[in-house]
Amino acid sequence: MKDLDSVRRFLAEGPEEERPARRDDRLGQLAVGWGYLTEEQLEAALAEQRAAGPRLPLGEILLRKRWLTSEQLLRLLVSKRRPRRTRLWARIVRWFRRA
Repeated sequence: MKDLDSVRRFLAEGPEEERPARRDDRLGQLAVGWGYLTEEQLEAALAEQRAAGPRLPLGEILLRKRWLTSEQLLRLLVSKRRPRRTRLWARIVRWFRRA
């Protein structure tokens, strides 16, 4: 799954403190709000995450089910971060140039 590997690579580039905190439920609500997911899809993905344990990120579940594209997931993750973090934006630009 190329999309999943790309997202993992993107998220692994920065220091741990710059990664988003565990906010999977908010990620899901944001995806529903933007029209990427239905409430039913979100509930099913969250149920799968609870069954699998908290170590399985919601974004990974949504990519595996093909309910989100890697681009949609990146947009959601980036929107959760503060735009004033210029290093983050520089990493995003580098990531898209490599892809």
